[in-house]
Amino acid sequence: MLRIITLTSILGMVLVLSACGESCESVQDQMQDIGREIQGDPSSAMDRSEELEDLRDKMQEMGC
Repeated sequence: MLRIITLTSILGMVLVLSACGESCESVQDQMQDIGREIQGDPSSAMDRSEELEDLRDKMQEMGC
């Protein structure tokens, strides 16, 4: 009985934590938004490059 309660608690925590985190799609959407901004203002590309690199790294860490 204790194992069932513990397993249920762990699964519940995993579901809650996964709902709070970012998904691969949301990170990709952020990258696309930045890409559109750069297309509108090419001079901002250098300013946004670090942010894009951070998002790329985040996607790799997430296994996207």
